[in-house]
Amino acid sequence: MAGPSFFQRIGGVLHFPAPDAHTAGEEVRLALWGLIIGLLAGNIIAVFRISSSAAFSAVLDWFRVHAGEPLMCAAWGLPALLAALITGRLMRDPAIRSGGAAWITQALAGPQKNVLTRILLPKFLGSWLVMACGLSVGREGPCIQMGASTALGLARCDGGGDAATHAAKRRMLILCGCAAGLAAAFSAPFAGIFYVLEIMKERISRNLLILMLGASLGVYLATTGLFGLGLMLPLKDAAPPAPSFLWTAAIVGICAGLVGIVYCGMLRGAQRLYARGRRIPLLLHPLLPFLGAAFMLFFYPQATGEGLAIFGSMESGGALPALLVFLCVKLLFTSFCYGSGVPAGVMVPVLALGGVAGGLCAAFFTAAGIAGGGGMAAFIAMGMASAFAAAERAPLTGIMLVLETTGAYAVAPGLLLAAAVATLLARVARARPL
Repeated sequence: MAGPSFFQRIGGVLHFPAPDAHTAGEEVRLALWGLIIGLLAGNIIAVFRISSSAAFSAVLDWFRVHAGEPLMCAAWGLPALLAALITGRLMRDPAIRSGGAAWITQALAGPQKNVLTRILLPKFLGSWLVMACGLSVGREGPCIQMGASTALGLARCDGGGDAATHAAKRRMLILCGCAAGLAAAFSAPFAGIFYVLEIMKERISRNLLILMLGASLGVYLATTGLFGLGLMLPLKDAAPPAPSFLWTAAIVGICAGLVGIVYCGMLRGAQRLYARGRRIPLLLHPLLPFLGAAFMLFFYPQATGEGLAIFGSMESGGALPALLVFLCVKLLFTSFCYGSGVPAGVMVPVLALGGVAGGLCAAFFTAAGIAGGGGMAAFIAMGMASAFAAAERAPLTGIMLVLETTGAYAVAPGLLLAAAVATLLARVARARPL
């Protein structure tokens, strides 16, 4: 019988307290468990983020250097093909496909074996290939699953107890891992807690909160303290909208909220289209998005990757037609990529699309002579929160995520109104959340 893994030896230093623990010593152990989970998940995901971003930057540089040489650019099709085949092979396990929400549901329902080798490593590799090759998807889904599998990797040495007690401990570990994974994906320690509360719809007990707060600290120490990953998207000059111009935030909520609703519908439509191709082996499903990304890298690289780089040109005064083209192409290409089931998430692209929608609103108000809304940076932040709120039906998570990733805390009143309007719009439209 195999001995405990490295992670399980770490977990064995402290026995996991009972789920209903209430003594000071047990609460300290819970906080330490959360800290360990946050540190481990934060380090793994920081390496994932830094290495995949560096690889994608190298691919972009290749296409920039050889922009006038179609044959050299076409040569990228061979490594893209190889990456697609490797990803397709990994996707034979349903747990590796898409963002991993289905596997997390299974893990909450019953024990999972060999999570480090069956889930964590394949998810890391498959998602890394997807991000490095420029597919228009997000990082957060795989990071959440990697965080949950990291937490479960510590669970072997969690002490005694009956089946119900073990199930409760496992649930707390998974939820803590999910929070740590999202926090590490965005360098946003508190957004992970809101994710568990609002999107996973979990009733947060005192002990679970202690566990997740410890994980938030661990994630911060790992991602920011050790790897230096600061604000993912710092927005310069983000000024709060004047009280008399808060109505502009409501307009942004409507426009960006519509983008979030359309985004959800297009993703589901793409998944249905891919599902109809039952005669195509699963191994070949990633071929279309990987080769499509190679095509887009040559003809329209702005739409590849997560898409957040567009904000730089927006803050410096991007042209309105270019933003409209980006919005349409990004919607289509993200649906095309994610519908194939490649291991990836959907949150970051919706933030990019929402930010562009907010920027379009800012351009319209500027053209109309309305200048009290707080500037382009404020509208980008409000658009991001609105699109996220409409797509995920989670306004608090969207607001906290935008505040932590941009540092635009001054825009919080506008974010509150815009996200509330977008959520109400999604409810009225009866749009299913992501």
